[in-house]
Amino acid sequence: MQENSSHIESYNNIVCYTKSGLEPDSYVVYACYDVKFEGFDTLVPGLTPFYVSKNAEGSFYIHDWEHDPEAAAYSNEVTAQADVTALYDRIRTGAEEKKAGDEALSAFLAGYVDDMKVAVGEALTEQKNAPESPEASAENTQSQEGTGTPSSEPEPAPTPSQPAASSGKVPNSGEFTVSETVNVRKSANENSDRIGVCYSGEKLEILMKQADGWTRVKFQGETGYVKSDVLK
Repeated sequence: MQENSSHIESYNNIVCYTKSGLEPDSYVVYACYDVKFEGFDTLVPGLTPFYVSKNAEGSFYIHDWEHDPEAAAYSNEVTAQADVTALYDRIRTGAEEKKAGDEALSAFLAGYVDDMKVAVGEALTEQKNAPESPEASAENTQSQEGTGTPSSEPEPAPTPSQPAASSGKVPNSGEFTVSETVNVRKSANENSDRIGVCYSGEKLEILMKQADGWTRVKFQGETGYVKSDVLK
């Protein structure tokens, strides 16, 4: 989230599309907005889903569905509903129109997800290898003394950018709405060229799950391949 924020100047025209959640006073919220990236004037439509609940004090908060499979599965079901898929389609179409009118922005966004993954990986490696400060060392010592267990390595905060995956729900064939951004490649090889990126909420057609760990799919009229273990 920190790396992402370094590339985004502002979120504009924010509107929330809301669906009822599993429990009273809980909601699946689709935050729609126009995002302005640093160095570009064109505003690009975007969407981020959240699961929102009310706490005992009566305040709403963003629920951590990374560790709540039931809420994640329910959110995936809601995302597959006709009105929500239509919302995703409108956002995607609007984004494609904006990119078509700004060649430089389109080129930037084409590699944005992969560049983000690389930058985050490098940052985490640097964080892990950085020498521990005396203050941090003291805090860790106090933590260990207070709990009786060693402190763990810091982990990146989970981002609620899309519903967490619910296992066992990827069909052997047929249309499927992904809940996690995936690269669609020309061949069953991680070094193969991409034919596109299927974002959370978008649909692709499952053609065949292969024994080599890849799934053959059809996406935007082209046949490609997606790693089976990231297809969720």
